[in-house]
Amino acid sequence: MKPKTVGRVTGGQNRPESAQNLCHGLPVGLQVTTADGILPAEFLTPGDRIVTRNGGMTRLDAIEAVTRATRAVKFSAGCFGAAGPSEDIVLPADQPVLVRDWRARALFHQSQAMTTAAQLVDGIEITDIGPRRMVLFRLTFDRPRVIYAGGLELGSAPEAVMPLRAVA
Repeated sequence: MKPKTVGRVTGGQNRPESAQNLCHGLPVGLQVTTADGILPAEFLTPGDRIVTRNGGMTRLDAIEAVTRATRAVKFSAGCFGAAGPSEDIVLPADQPVLVRDWRARALFHQSQAMTTAAQLVDGIEITDIGPRRMVLFRLTFDRPRVIYAGGLELGSAPEAVMPLRAVA
């Protein structure tokens, strides 16, 4: 008699994770656009007004610092053109990133898409740099927001990430 293992995946590699378990957040030093100017993520406090794409000036309800070992992705300076980061930025692989260029059309067949840093890896300008121990700051707003940080548009929560579609 065989054990009933059909469809089981060992090691948990292909198991969908809940948004709570995803490793997202802003790394130390990442510059965030606020009503008071550009501030490093670690200087933010509840009550600060953060400039958001989908809510204008939005009050930061809470901020949580976590230290995690996670896969990291490096965005090279200029990877999104003139409007993109002006210096290299390292983000956790699960960090939501809003893309509004050819990548959104190529990967999602849409003019813009919320995806993860890992899904944007191209091996040239956006690279997987392997596991890193990172201090991350998770921002909480009244609802998921898109913030401006380091020349990128980043999601505050992983719930809005779109699944990658197969290109036909």
